[in-house]
Amino acid sequence: MRYMTLIYEYAGGVEGLSEGQHQALLEKHRRLQQCAREAGAYLGASELKPAATAVCVRMKNGVPSLSDGPFVESKELFVGFYLLECADLDAALRLAAMIPTASHSGVEVRPLDADCGYEGPGQSAEALGREGGKSLFALLNYLDEDFIAACSPGDMQALVDSSLSMVRRAEAAGDYVTGSKLMPAATATTISHAGDTQRVVDGPFSEAKEVLLGFHVLACESITAATDYAKGLPEVGIGAVEVRPINYYAQTAPQWLEWNSSALS
Repeated sequence: MRYMTLIYEYAGGVEGLSEGQHQALLEKHRRLQQCAREAGAYLGASELKPAATAVCVRMKNGVPSLSDGPFVESKELFVGFYLLECADLDAALRLAAMIPTASHSGVEVRPLDADCGYEGPGQSAEALGREGGKSLFALLNYLDEDFIAACSPGDMQALVDSSLSMVRRAEAAGDYVTGSKLMPAATATTISHAGDTQRVVDGPFSEAKEVLLGFHVLACESITAATDYAKGLPEVGIGAVEVRPINYYAQTAPQWLEWNSSALS
């Protein structure tokens, strides 16, 4: 089973760390990556750039409208993710508990939807992101899950077709990396901290009406180009899409960029 660990932290938390504290945080991530690799569970990971660098795309009066900053205006922000392949949820939670933010803010563990993965071109990080002046961008799709629950099979197929249209367009331009739909928020398990006690609770980390539905990763020349792709996603008309730059993080990016969702089938 494939799982995505969604990492949250307090706004401005990393900026307030000393160099020593920041290096200690990175070391915890490296230990997690090593443990996951040794267990054969590591598919990849990435850190997102600060929420202030995000652009939010949603429909307004029938026209895609852009606004600076993240879609979610909460105290704790989505800052990165791991992709894991584990035998069961308990195994995924044991690894997620090693993520530094599990000790002070929160980590949400959510299954990937094996029926709705999108296959990227499978190129290396160098080919996709570092050659030709391209950078990596995450398109984070948010939606009110009540809307999805009320959709007819025909409506759902129209949403899927719209997403695939964006994927094929990005693939044709050599800009598509990977993407996947997440299982419903009700399937999530959240690891957080209360005093000296770690808490594991059912349900998503965010209690907002609109939840993270899925993601796409693109390699584009600019955030403007990535936003242009985002305008083609159906969530723009019925929810919102947040476009966020991805950091190349130590030895992490090349590893996870080699993963693509063909492994989900």
